[in-house]
Amino acid sequence: RENQKLLYKPKLEKIIDISKKLGASGVNIAHSGTVVGIMFLGDNNNFNLAKRLIRNEIGFVNRFFETKTTNIGPEIVKEGN
Repeated sequence: RENQKLLYKPKLEKIIDISKKLGASGVNIAHSGTVVGIMFLGDNNNFNLAKRLIRNEIGFVNRFFETKTTNIGPEIVKEGN
């Protein structure tokens, strides 16, 4: 939220609300503001529900990626539009 002063993202609060509804651990936004991540711990992952909520409550999203963190870095599990 602190970065909002530098690079305002109009849908950030809505994304945070969605992440709370899903029981997420947090939200991560790239420096450019063009990539947003909703983070979950362990198996608490509801990719399809997250996609539906984001489309219904935010609107247009270019792409979705489900990823997981491994001991060698992030790995794409599922890609979808």
